[in-house]
Amino acid sequence: MNTKISKKFYFQSGVHYNGVFVINNYDIELFMDVNTDDMREQNIAIDRINYLFTLCLDNCVFVAEEDIDARKLYAKAGMSVCSLPEEPFDQIIGAVLLTKLNAITEDKLIITDVKISSKICDDVIFYISYEEDFGLLVNKNKWWNENQPNISTADKKSTKEKIVDLKKDSIDWNTLGLGWKEETKKGEIVFIPAAK
Repeated sequence: MNTKISKKFYFQSGVHYNGVFVINNYDIELFMDVNTDDMREQNIAIDRINYLFTLCLDNCVFVAEEDIDARKLYAKAGMSVCSLPEEPFDQIIGAVLLTKLNAITEDKLIITDVKISSKICDDVIFYISYEEDFGLLVNKNKWWNENQPNISTADKKSTKEKIVDLKKDSIDWNTLGLGWKEETKKGEIVFIPAAK
């Protein structure tokens, strides 16, 4: 199968740059190659992408990974923080999302190109391609390389801190009903058609 598809997404997020917080609107178009004949897997891959945009990225704050103080302040204020390897420019956000989306679709869909624009950048459109070399994204221990529904890498807490964290960090795709295998519930009757 050699099907190419595209899908547009819109979301609003905060941007922390040079000590200033700004709200930004993003328009993104993904260009994808379908890499599976299984319609269920195709739908789950799209649902995973939708989940990342609507429940993880919408209303988050993009902050450079090295700005630890800002990340801590936003997290303390109860805001969802998306850490980036560099300052939150559209090109960096596009490159990180291209990498993350390919990780979460696990080769069922291959995101080949990302087209991103935002209000802060005066609607200038940036094109990011899968073929580009993103040396800064190579570190395997970062959230953008993980296939889980997360937008930040967990910080190691100091043993001196006495903070009780009530957030559930163990959300995965199966918990969200977006695993690749269809699970049958205990006690559920499954009918298997008789062979002819």
